[in-house]
Amino acid sequence: MAKWFEMRRGGNFTEIGRVCGISPVLARVIRNRGIIGAEETGRYLRGTIKDLRSPFDLPGIGKAAELLRSTADAGKWIRIIGDYDVDGIHLDYIRYPEQWRLRVSHEQARANITRIVRTVYREVKAVKPWIKVSCAPIGKYSDLSRYSSYGWNAYTKGNQPAQQWLEEGIMDQVYPMMYFQGNNFYP
Repeated sequence: MAKWFEMRRGGNFTEIGRVCGISPVLARVIRNRGIIGAEETGRYLRGTIKDLRSPFDLPGIGKAAELLRSTADAGKWIRIIGDYDVDGIHLDYIRYPEQWRLRVSHEQARANITRIVRTVYREVKAVKPWIKVSCAPIGKYSDLSRYSSYGWNAYTKGNQPAQQWLEEGIMDQVYPMMYFQGNNFYP
């Protein structure tokens, strides 16, 4: 088993914390990530899209991209959770594409998606039980008597019975896609 150690990079964590409105402990954690001084810390905490580093600057990203491409080209599989240290697996688009014409009933479509979710969950937990499995279903689960989804909801359109997944214990976290413009839910 790997031995953990705490990095002790220097800095006036009390002052950085005061200037940035964070605790000295958080200031030290941020410093240990290579962020130096109050200005850089502020940008790290409250930066804009322009402040993000290029993903191509990540160590080993070129090798990782080539591995993914060559493996996909060869029709092979990669077990991300087995080969990399990850905290979670997120199923962002776990539904039938809305432009598809279903060739099965909605009940069967929900069963198909649930079978995928169940398989992913069991496979992940068998390898690393601490990894969290999450998903992003359509934000409105189903129509309510007072509020229509206008045909766009998780249960009917997306065939995503996320409540069932939580009840069955095959999903750890759900992050509904909630988009609003004014008082209107969309898309």
